[in-house]
Amino acid sequence: WRWSVVTEMFTTWIGRGNGDPAAVDKSSAIPHAYGVAYEWQWFGEQNSVLLKSSLTHFNAYQRGDDEKTGHTHGNGNDISFTGDTNLVSLGLQWQWMALGWDIEWMAQQIDADLIDSQQFQTKPDATNQGISSQLYWQRQDVQVACRYDALLTDNKVTQTSHEFANVLDSKGHNPERLSLVMNWFVDDNQILRVQGNFDQTQEQKEQAFWLIYQGNLYW
Repeated sequence: WRWSVVTEMFTTWIGRGNGDPAAVDKSSAIPHAYGVAYEWQWFGEQNSVLLKSSLTHFNAYQRGDDEKTGHTHGNGNDISFTGDTNLVSLGLQWQWMALGWDIEWMAQQIDADLIDSQQFQTKPDATNQGISSQLYWQRQDVQVACRYDALLTDNKVTQTSHEFANVLDSKGHNPERLSLVMNWFVDDNQILRVQGNFDQTQEQKEQAFWLIYQGNLYW
């Protein structure tokens, strides 16, 4: 359901299904997921501001690593998850002529029970926060942008095991990435991009650089 006026928009939604986003007790009428979002926008003569916020709740019942349902953890650990996940986000978009700045803060809180392949049970206390920000400038056919992403994790469990440690223990590592991008809009359907990433999403630092051509063909 959505309500909007010229400068404001309010959205609410409910999702329910056997496999998306998680399998819940079929005898329960509780939705699998629901959320609300609010946006407010202001326009000036040469600039504009957009404020965004959202709150989302997910409920899962004995959700595990099962490729048959299209859900896989990708880490080789058979851990079942039963509980609630709450997500909240706040964002700001500012535009002044050719210069723009976006920033978004996100937080995740988990209240659940975990069971590993040996039926060992634990209750996690997990609160994670992330921030994403980018500054961009465009003049005619050239756009330059700088983006920064970071994740702060604080995961604790009442009982531990080898499988839980592999999934939840961040070992004090907080992933982050800095990206520099230049786009040249050669034509309406053609973009030439130079991009560099300074990456520490894993424990090892990595640098990567790309020269990318993107075009569309029509016939």
